[in-house]
Amino acid sequence: MAPLKNVETDADVQQYLAEIKEDHRREDCTHLVSLMTEVTGEPAKMWGKSMIGFGSYSYTQKGKKELLQWFRVGLSNRKAYISIYCSVDLTKEEILTRLGKFKNGKGCLNIKKLSDLDLDVLSTLIRSSYEAK
Repeated sequence: MAPLKNVETDADVQQYLAEIKEDHRREDCTHLVSLMTEVTGEPAKMWGKSMIGFGSYSYTQKGKKELLQWFRVGLSNRKAYISIYCSVDLTKEEILTRLGKFKNGKGCLNIKKLSDLDLDVLSTLIRSSYEAK
């Protein structure tokens, strides 16, 4: 079996953040790391080459027996947006109506800039997602 790409690593989170070229993106990602650290009480860890995660939990993929690890909440700087990963089904979260401007999938929010969001609502969402696993 091929090795998993997105596993916790010893890579330096601060170095990853420092290498983000756009000032506003670097500032937003740095602020998100601080917020997630404060809300979860967990240290930021790199997962794979481009994801920062907080905490972890074990799960098995549907139809498979292998136990996998994943972070409870996290983020990643992507080409067109910042992804905020949650371990709850975001399609069912009523709190999103108060969050602000974003696009979402089942487990992540994609944002252009942090100032588009209500940070109190985001903190509540991060906390509930972290505590769900």
